[in-house]
Amino acid sequence: MSLSKLALCLRTTICQPQMKKKDKQTTSEIQILKKARHGSGGYNKELYTRVHRMIIEKPANALRTTMDFLSCKWDERGEVIMPMELYDENKIGLAKLKEDVEIAHKWMADNFHVCKADGRNDLGEMYRESDYPSEKEFRERFFVEIEVLPVPIRVSSNHLHALLEQDKEMDKKAFRKMLDEAEADNLKCVTEQCAQRVYKATEHIIDGIDHKQRPRGSNAKRNATYHDSLVGHVWDLVQILPKLNIGKSPEIDALHDALKSQILGKLRLDDVAKTDKEKRLKTEVAAMRENVTLENEVKQTASDIRKMAAAILPQTDN
Repeated sequence: MSLSKLALCLRTTICQPQMKKKDKQTTSEIQILKKARHGSGGYNKELYTRVHRMIIEKPANALRTTMDFLSCKWDERGEVIMPMELYDENKIGLAKLKEDVEIAHKWMADNFHVCKADGRNDLGEMYRESDYPSEKEFRERFFVEIEVLPVPIRVSSNHLHALLEQDKEMDKKAFRKMLDEAEADNLKCVTEQCAQRVYKATEHIIDGIDHKQRPRGSNAKRNATYHDSLVGHVWDLVQILPKLNIGKSPEIDALHDALKSQILGKLRLDDVAKTDKEKRLKTEVAAMRENVTLENEVKQTASDIRKMAAAILPQTDN
């Protein structure tokens, strides 16, 4: 089936004003004080208070995080592809997140004079009027948009070279073959994205358990533990992976089954409903923290699954 019938291409654009700026005067003073060479360091000052910055950054980050979770990266311009099923399930939620960003933008634009006054109080001697745009310029810097487009067919250079080699005399059958091969390459890209998610989730588990079990030095200032998110990421991934696997890759199905049965299963979390997720995560992860044998079993299982995921990823020199 054509990729354009399985997924949509989405492009999210969020424009916001510059919230920090390098203070040249302070930077120069720091460099002189520390006898540092020119350009070796700089001081970036907050033009607006953290409270005001978070008003616009928090909803924007929530939108970006949700988009990242529901989609696979598609190109370097920030476009992603989202399975039709996930888009249909979440389009109302995405619209609400976009609306939250727009509300925050409007509040900031309408209260520019307040934000600027608070910035003046916060910066003290470092306040410079020239750092700030006019109210009109400030208002024009806010923009949020989610474009929904058909998934473009990405044809590799090898396919294009083959087309040129035939002196543009390619018939319909050959052209169809070229498009089919391009579709296969595109679906392979999605499969690799899914495998990459599994790789990162299992690596997170291995690193977290290693961090807890590592001998602590006398001057170590760190918590010898890990957060519930260590397993929570796996639980989330298990729920969404079958829908992200639009290419119906058996390798991704195997990774999904392994995550569910071998990691969540060991922790009795494989059949937990979404409404009980947080409570059960706290209980079962707390029990794992106290059980080194179980920790090591989960760590070994995560290592095995990570190797399965690595076998799907493109091989590099590193």
